[in-house]
Amino acid sequence: MINIKGLNKHYGEEAALFYALKDIDLEISKEEFVVILGPSGSGKSTLLNIIGGIDKADSGEVNIYGKDISKVSDKELTKYRGAKIGFVFQFYNLIPNLTVEENIEVVSDISEKPFEIDYVLKAVGVLDQKGKFPKQLSGGQQQRIAIARALVKNPEILLCDEPTGALDYKSSKEILTLLKEVNKKFKTTVIIITHNNAIAQMANRIIKLKSGKITENRINDNVISPERIDW
Repeated sequence: MINIKGLNKHYGEEAALFYALKDIDLEISKEEFVVILGPSGSGKSTLLNIIGGIDKADSGEVNIYGKDISKVSDKELTKYRGAKIGFVFQFYNLIPNLTVEENIEVVSDISEKPFEIDYVLKAVGVLDQKGKFPKQLSGGQQQRIAIARALVKNPEILLCDEPTGALDYKSSKEILTLLKEVNKKFKTTVIIITHNNAIAQMANRIIKLKSGKITENRINDNVISPERIDW
């Protein structure tokens, strides 16, 4: 599904040159649940943004279903993001003056084959909150709404940037359980980036980054449920 070859991304020039990613080779299969670990500055977010078509690599290939998205136009990238990718961010990014339903409707209206809004709200357990505004909800509820917003477009790949970073322990467990359910129920490939090593225990594939390079890429033979994770 995802086949990355010789990926490089740098910022700055000459003496100030900084490689965010260097010589990345990576394959991720359809329906995998992947956790990418690494400290701040390791290249996690850059890699996620390139897979999601938000950023472009300087060199290398980023093949998604056999098409190299690093070579396509901005217009084609926009179409790719709309059709294939769902994004979940650390701080929810909900529009404060729109209701829950309206926040999801914004994405639904520009998607090619969206799910029904009530369907995804029920799937993430917040159908009864659809008339409320974000400020009326807890952090965990807001993140569920953010997942529903990403899910409504019926994406094939769900990219999650520190999805539990702003949540307490209990809410974090609930969100991780929900992401696992999304992976199984909708057969969505889920990729999470995090600095929390414990979360990797629930992944099918664990990838570690350090200074822009992959230091570990392995199948997890001892996957445990989110409920059993402790940190």
